[in-house]
Amino acid sequence: MRILYLTNLYPYNGNPVSGIFITRRLEEIAQRKIDFKVYATVIQYCNFFKYFYYLKTRSFPSLYKELKNKNLEYYMYYKYIFCHSNIYDCFTRLFSKDKYYKYLQMKFFNVIENSEDISKFDIIHAHPTYPTGYIALMFKKKYGIPYVVTAHGSDIHTYPKSNLEIRKTTLEILNRADKVIFVSKRLLDIAVSVLEYKGNNFVIIPNGVDVRKFTPMDKFEIRRKLQLSTDYKYVGFVGNLIPIKNAQLLPEIFNLVKKSYNNVKFIVIGFGELYSYIQRECQKYNLDVIFTGIVSHDDIPFWLNALDVLVLPSAEEGWGNVILEALACGVPTVGSNAGGIPEVIGSEDFGRVVEFKENFVNIFANNIVELLNHPLSPVKLRERALQYSWKNIIDKELEVYKSILNKIY
Repeated sequence: MRILYLTNLYPYNGNPVSGIFITRRLEEIAQRKIDFKVYATVIQYCNFFKYFYYLKTRSFPSLYKELKNKNLEYYMYYKYIFCHSNIYDCFTRLFSKDKYYKYLQMKFFNVIENSEDISKFDIIHAHPTYPTGYIALMFKKKYGIPYVVTAHGSDIHTYPKSNLEIRKTTLEILNRADKVIFVSKRLLDIAVSVLEYKGNNFVIIPNGVDVRKFTPMDKFEIRRKLQLSTDYKYVGFVGNLIPIKNAQLLPEIFNLVKKSYNNVKFIVIGFGELYSYIQRECQKYNLDVIFTGIVSHDDIPFWLNALDVLVLPSAEEGWGNVILEALACGVPTVGSNAGGIPEVIGSEDFGRVVEFKENFVNIFANNIVELLNHPLSPVKLRERALQYSWKNIIDKELEVYKSILNKIY
C-alpha cells in the first residue's frame, strides 16, 4: 500500500507543534514500514494581505512564518510546497474566498502532479476536509485514485458557515470521498444537519494520544522542575488563545475560582490574539497567573502533570485532544458541552461538562472548585485515555484504507 497524504496543518518555526496530530499519525505509519509521502501546502502571502491582516489581528498570518530548524524531528516527514499569493489573488479573496482557495489548491495540485507519478499511489488522505480535500478530489477526478478526508473541526463547524460557496465545495468533497473520517460524532451531526451531508460514507475515528509520552508523573517533582510552588493547587488552560476557544473567559473563571478556593494558582499555556487581553484582565483581578506562551509539545506532558484541573470552555471544538492528553497524565478536565468535548470526557468519573446557559461562567468555576476539593482517581483517568492510543487509532485508519481498496480490487 502506498499512501499520499495532503495537509495544510504542519509544523513551522513559529509553532513546531502545529499539525501535531498529523505528525503523530505519520510516526505510527512510519513504524509499520508503510510507504507514504506527505505534501504540506504552504501559502506565502503578499505584503498587501499581511498589512490588512495585521490591522485586523495585530499579528502576522502564521502560515507565512519561515520554516526553519528542519533538523527537528517534526519536519522529517513533510515535503513543503509553496504557493505565492499576489495582490490579484488577495483581491480575489475579498470577493470570493472559495474561488481564491480553489485557485491556490489547483496551483498545489500542479506542483504535486509535476513532482510525483500520481498513478503509483493507492490511496490519498487529506487533512482537513477544506481546502486540502479539494486537491484530493481533483486527483480522483483525473486519476481515479480513491481518497479519504479527515474532518477535524473548523473545516465543518466554522468555514462552511462563513461562505455559501465554501459550503458547496465542502459538501462536494465530503460526498465524493471514498470515506470521511470525523473525529467526533458531534462533528458528524453538524455536517448532516447544517451542511446537509448525505452521511453514507463516514466513520468516526478520533485523534489519538501518545500514551508513552503523556503519562502520570510525580507532581511534587514536576513542580520543582518547572519552578512552581509545591504549596498550591494549579488550574490551567492549554491551547490557542482565540475566541473560538472562549479564551476571553479565562480571567473571569479564574477570579471566581480564586474567590471560592484561595490556595490556587493558574497557568495559561499557548498564544493567540487574546494573549494581551487575558494578561490585562488577570492583572485587574490581581490573579497569580503564569503565562508560558507557546510550549514545545515535548514539554506539554510536564505542564499537564503540574495541573490539578485542566479547563476548556471552548465555543466550538472538533474533538478536544488536550483533554485526552490530560487524562493520560491522570488530570481531569472541566469543559464546555461544545463539539466533541463531552465525548472525550465521557462521564463524571473523568471530568465535568458544563452546558452553555445562563451563569455559564459561574457554574464552570464551581465545577473546577468541586474537583479541587474532591479529586478524581488518576488511575481511572489514565485507563480511559489508553483506549485512544495512536496504535489503536492507526489500526482503525488502516482498516478504512484496506476496506476501500478491497472494494476496488
